[in-house]
Amino acid sequence: MDIDDSAGLPPAKRPGTSWGDERYHLLLSTIEAAISRFYREHSELTDGQVLLVLDGLIQDLEREGEDPLRTLIRDSVRFQLSVAE
Repeated sequence: MDIDDSAGLPPAKRPGTSWGDERYHLLLSTIEAAISRFYREHSELTDGQVLLVLDGLIQDLEREGEDPLRTLIRDSVRFQLSVAE
């Protein structure tokens, strides 16, 4: 019996995942644009804060939170996914 060792890996580490896929570029661009938009209004934003927010989103995209950056990124990704098809 074969065991699929890739089942617990994030999509980027699974065999066959191609970062050349346009869907990834679109989502990454959406996330980057949301961070840039937030930074223009909140220049005190640090890389560490962004990384914490992104880590939280990776853990649970749907969790509601108080963090306005998290909310902006989550809503931007939701919108992009809704119009992508």
